[in-house]
Amino acid sequence: MFSYLCFSCSFFLLAALGTVNLSVALLLTETLPAARRFQGRVAASWLLLGGVFRQWRFMQALLMFSLLTAGFMAYLSVSSFVYIEKFALSAQQYSYFFACNAFMSVAGPALYLRLKGRMPDMGIVAGGLAVGLLSAVLVLTAGTQSALFFLLSFMPFTVVTSALRPLSMEMLLNRVRENAGTASSVINFVHTLFGSLGMMLGTMPWADFASGLGIIMLVCTLLSWGLFFFVRRSAARESD
Repeated sequence: MFSYLCFSCSFFLLAALGTVNLSVALLLTETLPAARRFQGRVAASWLLLGGVFRQWRFMQALLMFSLLTAGFMAYLSVSSFVYIEKFALSAQQYSYFFACNAFMSVAGPALYLRLKGRMPDMGIVAGGLAVGLLSAVLVLTAGTQSALFFLLSFMPFTVVTSALRPLSMEMLLNRVRENAGTASSVINFVHTLFGSLGMMLGTMPWADFASGLGIIMLVCTLLSWGLFFFVRRSAARESD
């Protein structure tokens, strides 16, 4: 009964927070001058999406960051199977392990703020991808041995994913001079798409979900590395 009440209260809390957010949003005023606003109809606004998708430099950077989202969401989809079925943890114990990893997602943005200004943006991205690659290798090796090793192996990937998220928004929106709202919609859509793809791949009939997760992380990180060199080259050309 207590669990049911807590479950129900969570939805009421979300509804209350949504109401507060909506109320505050209604108080905001448009800062874009009328001359620069889109004047067409709603249906015509969909054509703006095509313009954003055709900006290949923007899409390269977006795909580079979105691939990391696939690895993170794959973890969320299979972590319960790994901890409870593979390592024989109880549901309560699993919640502790899950909470520890969730805390690292909060630490990621704090780490980014400390690095911002001390390192160039592409240096932060390169460092993050290197840590992500190391984390994938650890999940494939030590992470399959015990619940603790699995948690410690994946934690760096969580930090990297959350730390690069604010940087990715800054880099991506800086590449779009007009229609920032449309670009933001495309960013959220692609992140969600790759996250869903990661969850689908993570729950495939792997012989070992932990190893399957490690493979997904490894492939996604390597693909991100491949795109990184194109993104860095584009950034170098823009700075010249």
